This record gives sequence, C-alpha cells and structure tokens, in this order.
Amino acid sequence: MKHYPITFVLALFLLSGRFALAESRKPEDQASSRVTISLAILPSLSIDTISDVHFDIERRDVDANYEEFFCVKGNASTRYSIIAYGSSSSQTSFSLTNKEGDELRYAISYNGQQGSIQYDQLSPGKPSPVYAVLADNDACDGQPNFNIQFLAADLEAADSGLYSGALTLVVAPV
Repeated sequence: MKHYPITFVLALFLLSGRFALAESRKPEDQASSRVTISLAILPSLSIDTISDVHFDIERRDVDANYEEFFCVKGNASTRYSIIAYGSSSSQTSFSLTNKEGDELRYAISYNGQQGSIQYDQLSPGKPSPVYAVLADNDACDGQPNFNIQFLAADLEAADSGLYSGALTLVVAPV
C-alpha cells in the first residue's frame, strides 16, 4: 500500500466533494459568465541608416541636391507615412537660417516604394503617401531614397555664410 501525504489526500477529498455538489445542482441553479478577450498587435517600425547632413555650396547657379539612404523596416504587413517638420515656423516650406536671421528655403522628397524611381514631395506637417515597410529580415538595398534640394534661384539670392536648422522626420504606422 502506498502512502500519500495528508495534504494530497485532503485535496483529493475536497475535489471529490465539489464534483458531487456540481452534479446534484439543477440547471436553473447554474450561472454562467462570458469573458471577451481582445488582443491588440501593434505595428513595429525601425529606421536603419540616417545621419546629419553637412555640405558646402560652391556653385550657386545650379540646384544643390543631397541624397541619403533611409530604410524603414517592420512587420511585413505594416504600412507607414512620413511627416516632416522643419525648425522654421513656416507651414508651406522648409528653410534654414543664418545668424542674421536670413532664410534659405529647401525642399524635401522621399521615395518609399522599393524599386520605384518616383519621389514624393514632402510638405511641413503633412503626411506623405502611404508606403509598405521592408520586412525585418530583408536587407535594405542602400539606394538613396531621401532628397534635400536647394534651388539655384534661392542660392543666388542668399548671402554667404552658415545656414542651419533642424529637420524632424516622424515615421508613423497607418
């Protein structure tokens, strides 16, 4: 004969008593409850490769372009848009300022469609078109897809000096 600890025998007895009670109840004495389960799976985004922009303008008679590679990765089904904010208070254009307060306008464009050559113009505070993310396990192709452009007309009108400002890019899942 096997010996069980007292706690085990007591637990077995209590369980047996509960089963006996449940079987003797009438259907109208029983109660039920419904639990709703909700599960939110949030999109995940990460940005690979972005850096500060520094360049010198030697020729003012041609447009100056700066291209950068900007890779957005995440869950394969996630879609996103980009919202750009400049350091100036303008809601219609981006600009840099010098120490005298002179402004130098610039434009920003982004190509979020892998394999496409078309860039979308970004406006301050306005969402870009919607793009699909590159899956987390896919490699970024390294081709430039982010462009900053200074027009020759704006460069010719600007005084010489150091112009600076901040550009904030917000990548938001949609």
